[in-house]
Amino acid sequence: MIALPSTERDVTFAMVTAISGTESGGTRRDANGEGGGEEMGREHREHREHREQGGRRNGADTERGSATIWMIGLMTLIFAVAAAITFTGMARVARHRAQSAADLSALAAARLAFADPNRGCAEATSLAVGNGAKVTRCSIDGDGIADIQVALRLLLPVAGGVTVMAGARAGPVHISDFAN
Repeated sequence: MIALPSTERDVTFAMVTAISGTESGGTRRDANGEGGGEEMGREHREHREHREQGGRRNGADTERGSATIWMIGLMTLIFAVAAAITFTGMARVARHRAQSAADLSALAAARLAFADPNRGCAEATSLAVGNGAKVTRCSIDGDGIADIQVALRLLLPVAGGVTVMAGARAGPVHISDFAN
């Protein structure tokens, strides 16, 4: 009759016995029930001593799995740094795009400042939209200087939508100012 194990130690012993083919005496039995040698008995004794020491081999097993935790932490840190660098890069690119749109729009408005100031602002708006921005302010003063402000919408995966603002001024060059 087979007795069911009642404790964790008995379960472990039953598993070792089932896997190794040993009985309580520590000798291996073959299909005919004859002994197989002392090697399996030695392995069983070593396993029992290991278990009696609390599963530790010279104290080295007390931190089993800690490398996995450290690697997870390191990978999380690397991911966070990479995400921060990516978001910073995206913000810088958006800032440069907004500034380019403002500069080009101001030049377009200044080109038409004396001939038709209203058409100059319309041209600036058209150029800004072509660059993915929106003109928020356009003014042309009496000296032909165009002052443009544009807004560019940036969508960041975590932070959501951010508006980047840029401004530029452009006007005619007076050669007499450089003659002196």
